[in-house]
Amino acid sequence: MAIGTLAIIGVPGFSGFYSKDAVIYGTLEHGHPLLYAAAVVTAGITAYYMFRMLFVAFGGHYRGEVPEARLGMAQREPSEPVHAREGHVPDWVMQIPVGVLIVGSIGAGYLAIGGAQSPWWRFLSSLYGGAQATAPAPISELLSSLIVLAIVIAGVAVAYYRYGTRSATASAVERLRGEALRMPAVLTNAFYFDAAIELLFVRPARRLGALFAGFVDPAVIDAGVRDVVWLTGAAGYLFRALQTGLVRGYALTIVASAACFVAWFVLTGAAR
Repeated sequence: MAIGTLAIIGVPGFSGFYSKDAVIYGTLEHGHPLLYAAAVVTAGITAYYMFRMLFVAFGGHYRGEVPEARLGMAQREPSEPVHAREGHVPDWVMQIPVGVLIVGSIGAGYLAIGGAQSPWWRFLSSLYGGAQATAPAPISELLSSLIVLAIVIAGVAVAYYRYGTRSATASAVERLRGEALRMPAVLTNAFYFDAAIELLFVRPARRLGALFAGFVDPAVIDAGVRDVVWLTGAAGYLFRALQTGLVRGYALTIVASAACFVAWFVLTGAAR
């Protein structure tokens, strides 16, 4: 739990915040104020939903055994109870990957310190053609950092007010149920991406598989193999009748073949 909390908090930490603000301020330096405004708002939204996840996951009492129907979610297929799974998987299976992510979350932002002389800038300048600012930014980078920091703090504060306070955690089940029931269908269905994938890929793949299983496999592939087997057997039956092992049979075959050649040359010679 402690490592998971540190990983979530590490995302908006000083170094990560500095790296993200450098990218946000870059849009303003290159003459894109609308992108800058969208990025600033996105930073606040990110802080809100990340800390919402933190407060919902780790705040209040344990709610793992609360039925999904009570939370306003559609009942899924029954799964193994949590207490039945305890002890099957050691904690380090999740702690080690999260610990690795913490290193990058906390330390990656320090690579952006130094602006155009930072390792990040030198590494990424070749990818973006080393584009320079088109005009002086209307505000300084320090002021931009303070604005972004204020928006991030506001997002964290709203998340804490809605999900982190004592009263919010005490009524977490009712609050989450109300949010789930009021949530628009487009969000409940994850913008219908799963439905689109089902329609565009899963169903055609199943129908193609059914076509192969019902027609191509038995009527083409298996039928071709069966036909080859039947033809081989028929040819073997025919030649087995000819291969009697009797000398007179072979002699008769030679005489018949010679007669055919003689008839051929006589007919072709007569035609000429």
